[in-house]
Amino acid sequence: MAPDSNEYTIRNAESMEEMRDLWWPLMVDLGWNRAYNDAPMHWNVSRSTSWLVVTSKDSDKPEGCVVPFVFDNRTAWVGFFIMNASARGKGWGAALFRQCLAEFKRMGCEYIGLDAVVEQKATYERRGFREVGMIKNMFRDGLGKVPIEDEIKTEGSGWKLVDIRSIEAGKLVDFEERCTGFRRSRLWSKEGMFHRVEDDTCGFAATDASGALEGFVLVRVNHLGYRFGPIYASSRDIASALLRAAMKRTGELNKDGILVAEIFMDNPGSLKLFEELGWKDAGVDYHRMWIDAKATPQQSPGGNGERECWAVFDASEG
Repeated sequence: MAPDSNEYTIRNAESMEEMRDLWWPLMVDLGWNRAYNDAPMHWNVSRSTSWLVVTSKDSDKPEGCVVPFVFDNRTAWVGFFIMNASARGKGWGAALFRQCLAEFKRMGCEYIGLDAVVEQKATYERRGFREVGMIKNMFRDGLGKVPIEDEIKTEGSGWKLVDIRSIEAGKLVDFEERCTGFRRSRLWSKEGMFHRVEDDTCGFAATDASGALEGFVLVRVNHLGYRFGPIYASSRDIASALLRAAMKRTGELNKDGILVAEIFMDNPGSLKLFEELGWKDAGVDYHRMWIDAKATPQQSPGGNGERECWAVFDASEG
């Protein structure tokens, strides 16, 4: 761990509860459209390194945090780099970020990425990150206000839609790695994702006649309605069916909930697909940046992400 300064201490968060007490009020204040129930999921996924927090020398209360997410194949992501307003502008955040990068080096990570708002892009460039893609935030009114009329057609397609919970977790892990390069067994587990009840987290998967996975979609409740993502699919038809099925499901659960998603703009069909179903640009884009412009092969130009990643899981976790 980094040596203490005369003003602050950087340490690991002591518990999920300590982390959430800092994280959740900032999510609400910053308008990041996350959910209170996301905290245990992110905590579980980050167990290889845990959350880093910075505290004042005069208090042990965390004033900021960052998560050095390290996945099974040593791909890595900078997550939830946030500070209380009273702790900004003191250099504490810069020290916290340096310690995050040191954790990645200690863990031997090969690919290290983050999603940056335009205001912070130059700051991350000074730290060695370079843009290799874009993430666009989209939103849509709930189905109670703007319904979708067309039916989901799978007859004769060679594949069918099933509940995501019926799919073996390892298949979800393998398919996500194929689309993004991230191998996240702790995410696609009972402790990570599927401890959440169906009304809080739901989704669908597409399988062919042999049972092979051809795509899946996940939906999580947030404080405005629902967060869609990821959406991975081997074809546009499957991506369309998954998105429609998930939207219809949210209409059954809460027809007034606002729908949000972060779509993968390197896939040239993703924006058109969402727009066809009534989604609109939320006006906030992220620059997907990687240290030394070294993205995973799947998220590099010509990679599988351009064909099979339609919406990302979470800008703060990749």
